[in-house]
Amino acid sequence: MVTKQALHVSVKAITSSHPWLLALVSQVSLVVIAFIIQLLGKHIILLSPWNWIVLGMIILGTSTLGMWFARANWVRWAGSAPFAVTIILIVAVMSAFGTFIVQDPSKMDMLARFGLRTMFANPPFATAILLMLCNLSVTTGRRLALPRPGQIGFLLNHVGLILVILGMFAGTAQFKRVTLRLHEGEMVSQGIDAQGKAFDLGGNVTLNAFDIEKYPPKLVAAEFAGQGNSEKLVTDQDWVSENHDFTAFGTKIHILAYYPMAMPDVKDGWKPVDDRHSLPAVFIRLTLPDGRSREDWVVAGVDSLGIPPTTVAIDDTHVVGLLEPEAKAFRSHLAIKKPEKDPADYVLEVNRPVRVGSWQLYQNSYELKMSGRTSIIEAIRDPALPVVYCGLIAMLIGAFVALWGSNGRRKDFDLGIEQAKKGNK
Repeated sequence: MVTKQALHVSVKAITSSHPWLLALVSQVSLVVIAFIIQLLGKHIILLSPWNWIVLGMIILGTSTLGMWFARANWVRWAGSAPFAVTIILIVAVMSAFGTFIVQDPSKMDMLARFGLRTMFANPPFATAILLMLCNLSVTTGRRLALPRPGQIGFLLNHVGLILVILGMFAGTAQFKRVTLRLHEGEMVSQGIDAQGKAFDLGGNVTLNAFDIEKYPPKLVAAEFAGQGNSEKLVTDQDWVSENHDFTAFGTKIHILAYYPMAMPDVKDGWKPVDDRHSLPAVFIRLTLPDGRSREDWVVAGVDSLGIPPTTVAIDDTHVVGLLEPEAKAFRSHLAIKKPEKDPADYVLEVNRPVRVGSWQLYQNSYELKMSGRTSIIEAIRDPALPVVYCGLIAMLIGAFVALWGSNGRRKDFDLGIEQAKKGNK
């Protein structure tokens, strides 16, 4: 029969003689078990508020064990540097796979079968994160039971890191990403996620107008090998502007006039207008290698609307045209009506989000169709952000406290050395 003393001696021998090997083997074993569970199609999904309750109980329980059994060998090992370093390496390796492999659960391939398409939401990664949380909690509990110099900075750093991981991990169940597709003049109060589920936004969002700011277009010359297939393209490196010259296939192309917005005109071919449904038009002079010249219009098309560009033939195998301008900026002019409040106007641009209740609206993209312009807006809700921010603040304060305390201890140490030298003299 194994006595308590013999078991204690065995645990002490294993944890003290091979701490790194024991940490690596135990952690990898648990991750592999979680991987097998995943292959069997078993998943544990903790919905709010159970995700917070369960993780909070794990953190509280492991911290309490660290305090009560602070001097036990197995607790010392669970909160040791070998345990921390090995689990950080495991999390780093798994995160690298999740970074380099496209995370898309809709792709049904072999990578998805092994959970590599949903790396940050699969059981193996969750197991590694739980082991990291346990290491931090046990270490925090031990330090509370066995205080040392620099206690406050150490605890702030560890508690802050626990809060950051807790907010990121537990908040996954509450994180929502939905899409709003708004036509001009349309109002919505809900967003649709990737699974087609609707979520209330906490207010009404109306798209009053959608603006697109574009770069000037560029001239392009093409050589055709036959049957309409382009064999070679020569694109001007500069945007079009009046009196600008572009040479391709021995032909000089001189820009006589440029209208960013133009409409067909019976007399002059094209005329400038102030209409967003218009097209960029350029009046050019072609000077051929033999010295002959002629003038004509080239007009950019809109591929999404099915409008082809208007080109000019240089000869039987070469043409010159105008590329569709690229978008420089696009913005949505929104009217947001929150409950019991008057509507307010906002301008939504890329990297300039707008808040609606607990949702953050981001300008994502747009669509151009004959029926009008559609603004594609992404709405994100992440209630765990305050917890993460609190953790980051705690870590920042802990770093300053630790730095300040280390300077004080260094001064005390230097003072002690000086006093010892004076005493020897």
